Amino acid sequence: LLFYIKKLRTKSLKGQLVSVLIVILAIDAFRTLFESIYFGAWYTALAGFLPKYVHTFLIQPEMVFIPKIINVIAAVLVIVLLIYKWLPKEASEKQSLRELIDKRTEELTRSNVKFQKENQEHKQTTKKLVSKTDELTKEITERIQTEKKRIESEEKHRTLFETMVQGVVYQDADGKIISANPAAERILGLTFNQMQGRVSMDPRWKAIHENGSDFPGETHPAMVSLQTGQPVHDVVMGVFHPEEERYCWIRIDSIPKIRPGEKNPHQVYTTFTD
Repeated sequence: LLFYIKKLRTKSLKGQLVSVLIVILAIDAFRTLFESIYFGAWYTALAGFLPKYVHTFLIQPEMVFIPKIINVIAAVLVIVLLIYKWLPKEASEKQSLRELIDKRTEELTRSNVKFQKENQEHKQTTKKLVSKTDELTKEITERIQTEKKRIESEEKHRTLFETMVQGVVYQDADGKIISANPAAERILGLTFNQMQGRVSMDPRWKAIHENGSDFPGETHPAMVSLQTGQPVHDVVMGVFHPEEERYCWIRIDSIPKIRPGEKNPHQVYTTFTD
């Protein structure tokens, strides 16, 4: 009874054990009731409360053997109930528990493998990200250094452009002036604002050859370089100086600028001295 009550504390097998316990208690109750009646009548007759033939009847060997048989039958029934009702159920429960444990173990193993795989992928992704970050940092650093060098180079060229004694004029593909340095302003007697947008064909230049003949705009060195894509050197030209109201003579070199992959110049620059 204590053994079964202890087992009943667990939630598993509870319904099965209650049924088995009730049957066992019924068997034990029948056995106890039979023994109580048998030995009660025995000792009651021996004490004189019942007729003596009752005692004489009950002490016969074949009668004394009956309670023993009842006990053996009760014990066999209990053992049979344990073997066929409880033990198989407990074995089945243990098997189910083992299967559950195996299933959980397999799930944990798969989860661990998946975690290891994801962790490895995360490490590889992190490694690639770090490598990409390093490459990007290097690229940004190189760009900053390149930009710094470009700015320094432009600053040097601008300083040279603004301080050189030679006049420098830039013209676009249409021949319009887009830039001029201070020396060009001084030699030509015009500010950059006055020159900006002018073309070589502008009659205000009043350009002439050394012999005094007209110097047509389309034959100016800059226009020839734009048309042919070739530099022109050592051309002497007379241009009218509006401030001094006289002609000044300049020696001109023109250089076309052609972008990579293109045939025609997109700009031309001329240098000249007076």
